[in-house]
Amino acid sequence: MKGKFPDDDRLKDYCLCILGLMKLMKDNKFDPDTGLANLDKLPDNMREPLREAVTKCRNADQGYSVAREAAYAVVKCMYSAAPDNFLFP
Repeated sequence: MKGKFPDDDRLKDYCLCILGLMKLMKDNKFDPDTGLANLDKLPDNMREPLREAVTKCRNADQGYSVAREAAYAVVKCMYSAAPDNFLFP
């Protein structure tokens, strides 16, 4: 994405799908605890920056009644918090 997040519903749906597959969205809400629990699967040099990003973005989904909007907000927050370590398939 290179830091560009267009207002595209298909992209938002994709983000929701990927976060769901990664078990990071449950009942259409971000589950930061699952994200933190899985950091040990990443290379050592990425763990702390992503731990900080997940912590910072813990509430990024709040205020959204549409799941895809919530997921997209989380993805944008994660990129903003850790652009050098941002991973998204």
